[in-house]
Amino acid sequence: LVLMDGATAKERAVLHANRAQALLILKEFALAAKDCDKCIELDADNEKGWYRGGVALENLKQYDAAEKKFQHVLDKGYTKSKDKAAL
Repeated sequence: LVLMDGATAKERAVLHANRAQALLILKEFALAAKDCDKCIELDADNEKGWYRGGVALENLKQYDAAEKKFQHVLDKGYTKSKDKAAL
């Protein structure tokens, strides 16, 4: 991602999470998973990075890895994830 100078790690994490969502819509699951990993690397508390990473991995049929991401969302008690009931 091309970023403005001075962007914080949390700001860069948000950009990666948002791009991951766009990639999920385009069904580019491997690229979405990569962006989610980068998001989490930059901000380990970014709920969307964890959740969207799980969605990407699930679509890549990497079920064990997806389950770990989803479990992290549940363990942390995050509240923004849309489909908590599906977890």
